[in-house]
Amino acid sequence: MIVPFGVANRAGAQLCSHNYVPKGYVSQAKNYFDKQPPSGGFFIFGDRMSETKAAVPVRASTEERLKAGEKRFSRLEQRIDRSDQATKQHLQQQDDKIEAIKVIVDRIDQNTSSIIETWRDGARAVQFFCRLAQGWRFVLRQVMYPVAIPCFALYAGAYYVAHGHFPPWLADTVKLILAII
Repeated sequence: MIVPFGVANRAGAQLCSHNYVPKGYVSQAKNYFDKQPPSGGFFIFGDRMSETKAAVPVRASTEERLKAGEKRFSRLEQRIDRSDQATKQHLQQQDDKIEAIKVIVDRIDQNTSSIIETWRDGARAVQFFCRLAQGWRFVLRQVMYPVAIPCFALYAGAYYVAHGHFPPWLADTVKLILAII
């Protein structure tokens, strides 16, 4: 909205005469509207437009505005490109970090799997020795006590009757058992 200075001054005078405007604002409005432009130019939304700008053809100002818009757009495009590059670089760094973490996790997985395999081997060894102990107990309880010891006693008695002494291996075995007990 282009308003000649005199009209704006009259409008300011009318605004200042109302009671709706606080007193401090009234004095500021009077001072503003009392200023006369030196060249008799126009005000555009409160700012003075110089005579040279008013004399410029519309086409030239449109081209200037288009060039200024293109310049602003190119600056915006450059900022977006820099932002894209920074984002790509940041994502690449994240990918590198994730790859490093993956290598570490794989190494931990290998170490853990070797530990688990060792535990499984240890468990197999424990199971083997437990089964061996169960087998030994079975041999003692089911074979040695009811069958072998009475057979050895009969053999030792028959050998003593025939030769007048116990066999040397049986005497050594009895001495070993007495030493352990």
